Amino acid sequence: MMACLLLPCMYRYPPNRLIVASCYNEAMIASANIVFFSGTGCTAQSARALKDSLEKLGIGVRVEELRGPISGTSAIDGDVLILMYPLYTFNAPLPIYEYVDHLEGAKEQKVALVPVSGGGDVAPNRACRLGIRRELERKGYAVVYESMIVMPCNVIVYTPEPAAKALLEKLPSRCDEIARDISKGVVLRIDPPLTDRLFSKIGDWEKGYWGRIRFSEKLAVSDTCVSCGLCAQTCPRKNIDMVEGLPRFR
Repeated sequence: MMACLLLPCMYRYPPNRLIVASCYNEAMIASANIVFFSGTGCTAQSARALKDSLEKLGIGVRVEELRGPISGTSAIDGDVLILMYPLYTFNAPLPIYEYVDHLEGAKEQKVALVPVSGGGDVAPNRACRLGIRRELERKGYAVVYESMIVMPCNVIVYTPEPAAKALLEKLPSRCDEIARDISKGVVLRIDPPLTDRLFSKIGDWEKGYWGRIRFSEKLAVSDTCVSCGLCAQTCPRKNIDMVEGLPRFR
C-alpha cells in the first residue's frame, strides 16, 4: 500500500544527472501558457495550483486543457510554454504527443515540462520527459526546465488517506517552488540513466494497439460501482460508454 511513498527511498541510484544553469540570458518571464492533459484529475488540480502560483508572482497565465482528439493547437503567446501531464507507463500520454505533433515549428520558444506522478522523480520514472523533449526540440523548441509534482496514486497502487492528504496540502508550496524557478528563468534539464530510458521505451506500447485496445479489454468494473455515469461524462478522451448501467471501456 505504501509502495508509491517508499519508492523515493528505495531507488536513489543511479542519481539523476542534472544540467543546470543559473538563468536565461534574457529578461525574466512575464507570461506563460499552461497546456495540460489530465486523466483522473490530479494534473488538472496541479495545473490550477501552478497557475495560482505564477499569478502571485505577477506572471500572466493562459491555461488550455486537452480534451478529445487533438486536431489543432492554439497560438502560444507566452514567454514560456508549460506542458503538464500524468505519467502513463513511464512516459507522456498520447494526447501530449498529439499536441506536440500539431504544433508549428518555433525558433527557441522556451518550454517547461512538469509531469505529475504518484511515485515521484525516481527510477523508473526519470525518463518520462525524454521522448516529448526530443519531439519538441525536433521542431525547434527549447526545453529549458524539467520538474515533477507528486500527487496521490490512483492507479495500481493505493495511497492511504493520510498520505494523500499530506500530498494535497504540499501541492501549493511545491507549485510555488516551480513558479519561482520559471519566473527567474532557472534552467534545469534531467539526463536520465539508461535503465529509465529503457523503461520509457518499453512503455511506448501503451500508445499502440496493445495499450489502447487490449489493455482496455481487461479493465473490469467492481461491485462498488453505483452506475452514476460520472466516469463516462468526464473522460477527457470520451473512451467510456455506459452499457446497461455499467461503464464499458473502448
